[in-house]
Amino acid sequence: MSHFSNVERLKIIMERERDGKKIETIARQHKCTPAAICKILSHYNQTGEVNGGKSTGRPKCLNNEDMGKLDELITNNPTATAIVLANDVSQVIHKRVSVRTVQKYRRDLGYRPYQQVVKKSLTLAQQQSKLLFSQKYINTNIKKWSFTDEKLFTIQNTGTIAWAKSGSQRPTHYVDNIRAHAQIWGVVWWGGKVFRRYEGYMNSSLYQQLLTTYFAPHLSNRRHLFFYQDNIPLHKTSAMLTWFEENRLELIDVPAYSPEFNAIEYVWSWLKNYVQKQQPKNKVELEQAIDNGCDAIPQAVINRYILHILTVMQEVVNA
Repeated sequence: MSHFSNVERLKIIMERERDGKKIETIARQHKCTPAAICKILSHYNQTGEVNGGKSTGRPKCLNNEDMGKLDELITNNPTATAIVLANDVSQVIHKRVSVRTVQKYRRDLGYRPYQQVVKKSLTLAQQQSKLLFSQKYINTNIKKWSFTDEKLFTIQNTGTIAWAKSGSQRPTHYVDNIRAHAQIWGVVWWGGKVFRRYEGYMNSSLYQQLLTTYFAPHLSNRRHLFFYQDNIPLHKTSAMLTWFEENRLELIDVPAYSPEFNAIEYVWSWLKNYVQKQQPKNKVELEQAIDNGCDAIPQAVINRYILHILTVMQEVVNA
């Protein structure tokens, strides 16, 4: 805090108190960390004084310019450990810092640990297929699309985020049967949704039965519809192709490994979070949580997920 002049500190306080700017925005404007801004504001709120007072303790190992370089190092290598970063700081910035110091500065810069997302790498042909798909369908009426998929929910994955003090026992969610699971099928479209739990393995016969019983009744007043489904064999048997033709549904030519184009995938994510919050302990409670979630999800949320598909297509086209 001591490297700011009294004028600079006053400006920071006014930007926060008078203008209501976010701390992150002020930090970017003054090229410092949000933690530094918080210290200035905290000192002002506690003492009513603008000046920073006498500095206590050792001076900072890294100045603002050094912090910018550290930020760049982390951005370029987000999986680097604090040990690796400390070595990089020594080589790039020519300053020796401890591993704990790097850990502190990394948090001061706003970095937090997250589970790395794992995605399948795509061949050039698969990438081209996504591009052609997006170019073909980006100007269609997305409100005439219906999206279908199946989802397996396991009680083993119903734990949620819980906070605990360092060194204390980690909170545990106890269940009656760790192998309990439930399967659900669904179709979502602009202004509508149908979901149904099922037992056993999905096959072409069951798939057609579900579509006929729960989805077909919604087709009477709808025309020129597109239908999005995965490219698995049971979806495209001769019997299924005949059913789609009889119900005047145009099948969408779906590229491989493209869940991002299926709006119901985002619905499953919403439903998963809902079920986790219910903390089911057995199969009955798991199924009840799923059913409640299917009823609870607002149609407005589903509609937003459907519109999001156009955004995904646009990102592919612009890439």
